[in-house]
Amino acid sequence: MSRCFTSDGRPKRRWATRAEAKAALRQQERWPDFVPGTAPYRCPSCNYFHLGHYPTNEAIRARFRARHRPAS
Repeated sequence: MSRCFTSDGRPKRRWATRAEAKAALRQQERWPDFVPGTAPYRCPSCNYFHLGHYPTNEAIRARFRARHRPAS
């Protein structure tokens, strides 16, 4: 199982479900250094949920969104 890291080399926190990540986000909203726009997302590398910002690159956004659509 791969481990994900931030751009400065720290390991990212991960949650097994979106609900767990949302609960963690609600706690972080009370912190003084909370960054608005943070949201849970499923990581394409480790398949866990992390908290962060949705990518601005449209191709990457489309790949992330495709992972959340049910298979037809």
